[in-house]
Amino acid sequence: MVDTSALYPMLIRMSSDGSLKLLPRLTIMDLTKYELGNVVLYDRKVKDASKLLSSWQIILDSMNKEEARNMKEVYETASKNNVTFYDGAYVQVAKASKCKLVTMDAEIVTKFKELTLDPDDLANVVSE
Repeated sequence: MVDTSALYPMLIRMSSDGSLKLLPRLTIMDLTKYELGNVVLYDRKVKDASKLLSSWQIILDSMNKEEARNMKEVYETASKNNVTFYDGAYVQVAKASKCKLVTMDAEIVTKFKELTLDPDDLANVVSE
């Protein structure tokens, strides 16, 4: 599973390094597209957000999607670990799915080391 902090840089550089081939093999949360849209909304470097998001929509539609099905567990994860509800959802779904969470969020990496994977190590894991 990949969160927005890792997905956004992949999408930005995908045309130059082959990330595009990797993306359909990854899983995102149902909320990832909204988080991604929010990042684009506030990224001052983005020139044509509408065009960018339209092209990314095709990619996002090709990716596997998960959703948090147990709001109580998400809440408990978030409150116990002092993270946002969004981050709690990513963590809870990754745990429930028994998969690694690919993230660049230092707080999540620190608090959930056993559950996370650095984006730079992703290509090696997916190709196995």
